[in-house]
Formats: sequence, structure tokens, C-alpha cells
Amino acid sequence: DVHKYIYRPGTSIPVGALYLGDTPRTRFFDEHGPDARLYRSLEAAFGGDAVFITSSTRDGRQLMVEAWSGRNPGDFYIFDNEAKKADHVISRSSWI
Repeated sequence: DVHKYIYRPGTSIPVGALYLGDTPRTRFFDEHGPDARLYRSLEAAFGGDAVFITSSTRDGRQLMVEAWSGRNPGDFYIFDNEAKKADHVISRSSWI
């Protein structure tokens, strides 16, 4: 089942979905489109952790990205989509 829908940054246009299970995975309506490529590059940059863009600026330049795994309850980053640079904002407590 779909856990969350994925929207193009800065818009309300749905482009895919996040599915939870043994391993979280994303599926896109266009697996070769720019939104899928963005998610795949973020997943690679975060070492294969699951990622989800929780919010963004209207122009899509700044993204709030959550990255998590079975060993990491979640880290949040501000990602500059033009500079391709992520700055750590906060982590979820490991005791949660």
C-alpha cells in the first residue's frame, strides 16, 4: 500500500509514491523523468537510505529531505537542488 504520495518539488503535481515494507521503496509514473532521477541521486548520496522530500520552496531550489534506514531513525537535511549540497538540520533520537 502507498504510504505517501510524492509531489514534484514546489508544486502539488503527483509524480510517484513511497511504499513501506521490509525495505521502503519509491515508484514513479515516469521512472526516467527528472523527479525519479532526483530521488535516485539522493538515495545514492545518502548511502542507500530511504529518502523523502518532506517540503520545498516554490521554485524547487531548496528541499527538506528526510533520510532513514533500519539503523537510523531519521535525519533531516536542507538540500540545495542547484548546488547539489545537503546541510544537516536535525536527527531523530535513536531511543524513539
